[in-house]
Amino acid sequence: MSTTKPSSYDSWKVLILYLDANVRFELFRQVPSLRILEKLVPLRIDSLCFDHMETRVNDTKYTLGICREYSSEQETPKCHKRSNEKGGCEYDLSKHGFNLYFYNETVTPGDVDLKTTMDERDLGQQDGEQATWERQLEIHEYVLTQKTEQMKSEDDEDQVYYGTKENPRLRFSDLEIKQLERLSRLPVEKLKEEIKNYQAYLIPYYCRRDNTLPPYTPKLQLTVESPRGKQTFFHVIDESSYPLNSMVLSSGQATDYEHSIVRSAKKLIIRPNFSGLRTYLPIFMKLHNQSTIVDIKQLPFSVEDQILLIEHWIEVDKELGTYLAYGVSEERTVKELFTQVEQHALGNRVSEKSVEIPMNIDEAMRISYTRNEVKENLGGRENFTKPEWWVKMDVVAAKDK
Repeated sequence: MSTTKPSSYDSWKVLILYLDANVRFELFRQVPSLRILEKLVPLRIDSLCFDHMETRVNDTKYTLGICREYSSEQETPKCHKRSNEKGGCEYDLSKHGFNLYFYNETVTPGDVDLKTTMDERDLGQQDGEQATWERQLEIHEYVLTQKTEQMKSEDDEDQVYYGTKENPRLRFSDLEIKQLERLSRLPVEKLKEEIKNYQAYLIPYYCRRDNTLPPYTPKLQLTVESPRGKQTFFHVIDESSYPLNSMVLSSGQATDYEHSIVRSAKKLIIRPNFSGLRTYLPIFMKLHNQSTIVDIKQLPFSVEDQILLIEHWIEVDKELGTYLAYGVSEERTVKELFTQVEQHALGNRVSEKSVEIPMNIDEAMRISYTRNEVKENLGGRENFTKPEWWVKMDVVAAKDK
């Protein structure tokens, strides 16, 4: 006869006391009968961090996101599919589908008001985007119509007619004409994909106008990330592959950029969602990668911050061949940087679109910029956030040696 007895509640109380907090959460989820101990046994946490949609317990992150679920009969726009794959929208949605960036929360008895600082953009700012999305939709549909007609007529010429005679309703600016020329080189399927994306951006505006609900069901999703999950990924990569030739990182956490695999990658492509200026400048100062590309439309650094970064590169004596590339939306931003470089006596212009800054007897830093003619991000990604200009900080051999 077996003398084995099930563990008593007293035994469980001792065991649970020393469990990692995240393991304990999972245990109570898997074994509901043990939840009675949840309030009896103190919870030991080494570090705890709250954000509006995110909670970090020790080394595990719990993130809430809103996923847009379309019916099986509907095709999910790529922009919404991409958002769903990343864990969902990081903000709540209004009944019409607008992002709710600012929250007025009701504190009920027993709640703790965390006083979370939120982005204070409101629906008024989003209203200003409607005309932009509608214009882009109109332009993309016009190009698609022209290309479709060319295909029907078996015209081999890859040309879009954008004169006002063909379509008096449309009037194109010089910048839009250049965009039309670029769009005319895109495959038809890519144009259709972009059109569906712009239609998706406009859903909230038209739902509000017609007082209807969006064509998708918003669902709350919890994403749990822990080092155990990330470690599984690293095991897929053979040790002989390090250092990686190229790595793409989408993160706003400074500690992620300090990981040995990230620091050792020869080429680092960063696709962050910057929310603060000074918070991220130290990240760029600590990067050791030979090539770094910031794959967003506009680097959120002021000219003063870029000067600080330049001075840091000079101070640490960056190696020959090191470069940083990033996008800006307006040319005047780079021109102002060049002016500040000269005023700080750091370097001089060598051409209209480049300056050179001495670093040592053998090396110099060249800062140059070019228009993004092909509208394709250096990181290889195509989306609506392509920069208008590319700026490159490059350590080159000094001319006068």
